[in-house]
Amino acid sequence: MADKPKGGRGKKAPYDTKLMRVPEPIAAQVEMLSSQYQEFIAAGGDPANPPLFLPKKIKKQPDTVKQRIKTAGKQLTDKTCSEFVEVEKLSKQELLWKELNLRQQTYLRLIFEIDQHREALERGQDWRRSSNRPASQWRWIEYAEIFGKSTTLRARIKEAGEVDPGTGSTFKALSTRKLIEIRYPYDDLQWLDCKLTKQGRAVVRAGLRLEAPKKTPKGQLRERQWAALVAAYIAGDGGVKRDVNLNYAGFSWEWTWLRLRDYSDGSLIEERSNFKRGQHEYDLVITQFGRHFYRSNWKKYRELYPNINAPEPN
Repeated sequence: MADKPKGGRGKKAPYDTKLMRVPEPIAAQVEMLSSQYQEFIAAGGDPANPPLFLPKKIKKQPDTVKQRIKTAGKQLTDKTCSEFVEVEKLSKQELLWKELNLRQQTYLRLIFEIDQHREALERGQDWRRSSNRPASQWRWIEYAEIFGKSTTLRARIKEAGEVDPGTGSTFKALSTRKLIEIRYPYDDLQWLDCKLTKQGRAVVRAGLRLEAPKKTPKGQLRERQWAALVAAYIAGDGGVKRDVNLNYAGFSWEWTWLRLRDYSDGSLIEERSNFKRGQHEYDLVITQFGRHFYRSNWKKYRELYPNINAPEPN
């Protein structure tokens, strides 16, 4: 057998070569194929026109093998697609929540809880709204240690074990992402106020999977307004008298009765003035439209506000 043509120092094989990765199970076959080609060249063959060294017939793959390959490929495609769809389902707010580390999520959650508690107080009982404070005031939450006593937010964060020298950086990171606003009301950097932004509330709700409070449908009475109308219905023609605090039956004139008087479909109550014992006395009385409204909507509001003891209309 002629020596196989090989390259080396000062020698050059009559054909070009290139480096390739070969699957380990067929490495021996590829080596044999390469050896056959080299023998062909050593025997004087044309390097550019080698014969076909592969067998003319390649054994057909069993159907089970082909099916297995096809199934594996489909599973991989389905898995990739499902993961892609899962990412697509995440909202902008959910993605922002996931970008926060655990510490930042804890701070934002605690700020949110205090914010929502304050909102419930400010927009709950009438007397709490008598000052008519705008949300831009009461939404600011204090973080400070005053004479050894922590504010509510600092105490909550301290309970979570997250008060340390990095606290300021955490507030700043949330502010940079426009999830909160921060301000320093005094020269002391240890005292700051923070306020959730609209986006901040949306991010917390998305991250904790909380539903945003639904807006009251147009024309629907709020709980306190319905309770006041019930009081007026019970009082009947006798009317609801004004008390020493200039309210009627404990309900604010500005935030409750005025809404009933100026109801969009017609006045539910009206003001009445009587002159007795040398002075004017004022009360509120339910209107005919108010009685009709009460009878027509009693069932609806009984289900909506079950805690209000509203007698069934005659």
